[in-house]
Amino acid sequence: MRTVFHQAETHFLESVRGFLYAGHPNGFCSGGRPESMTSATYEQVLESYRRWYHPSNAVFYSYGDLDFRETLAELEENWLKEYKKADKGIRLGDVPKMEIPQEHWVKAPPELDPVDEKRRVRFAMSFLCNDVVAEPQDTLALAVLSYALHETPQSPIYRALLGNDLGRGYCPGYGYDTLLKRSSFTVGVSHTQREDVPRIEESILQTLTDVAHDGIDGDLARYALHQVELNTRIPTSEAGQSLLVTLLPHLLHSEECKLPLLDLTSALRPIRIAVESGGKLFEPLVRRYLLENTHKVRVVQTQSMVKITEDM
Repeated sequence: MRTVFHQAETHFLESVRGFLYAGHPNGFCSGGRPESMTSATYEQVLESYRRWYHPSNAVFYSYGDLDFRETLAELEENWLKEYKKADKGIRLGDVPKMEIPQEHWVKAPPELDPVDEKRRVRFAMSFLCNDVVAEPQDTLALAVLSYALHETPQSPIYRALLGNDLGRGYCPGYGYDTLLKRSSFTVGVSHTQREDVPRIEESILQTLTDVAHDGIDGDLARYALHQVELNTRIPTSEAGQSLLVTLLPHLLHSEECKLPLLDLTSALRPIRIAVESGGKLFEPLVRRYLLENTHKVRVVQTQSMVKITEDM
């Protein structure tokens, strides 16, 4: 883990997530930070393992031409029979609400092969968004919105940031992320300059304000919807793993284990109708989850030749 945290990109990702999910287990690095590992006792490690890695907290997933009964029998014989079922698995509460947006400046080790020697700064504006289990329709709509904002040269965020040379690329972890029960939406750039940070932030907020007022261009919205659907349906060698990532929050956090996103055609129908009719689909999402959302962090990462220092 020490080597991992010596990578500026990983350090940035963990910093953004830690600040956005502050006060919640999701805000901690699951693999452990090097400075914390050395202070843990053997008994603490064992207790953490017993509590968090008990089979009652696990979800078993298989994909492919397999007889799941044989898989279950194998699990029972080689692992589960050694454990007693817990009364109930651990359920994580919600992320504590952040009433005032926060700003953090962090330092990371220098990149050995920087894209631009004069551009060693990363910036992210990250928002805590919806409960992906309770609000699956918003989850799909936000995924389409994220694609429309970022992924083409005509996309509003692309034009405002990369098109104006405010960064050489997007920041690590940009876009809409549904891996956790409470999703996040991140906008930002890598390989920029410290003096450009105020302009970057202003450009992001102005672009989101314009989208909240004017919406997304109809052709761009249709293209984004098509790409989101296409990316989900195209069979690949990693199709099973991709499906698991999509369903993971529902498998882990839904007591009834409903999987509405498996029926993608039905799930996307309201979004398609709104896009084709020119309805106001994205405007309220931008206002609710981005512009009017106080649970927001701004993170600026600079690089230093000295050891990592947090929260300058």
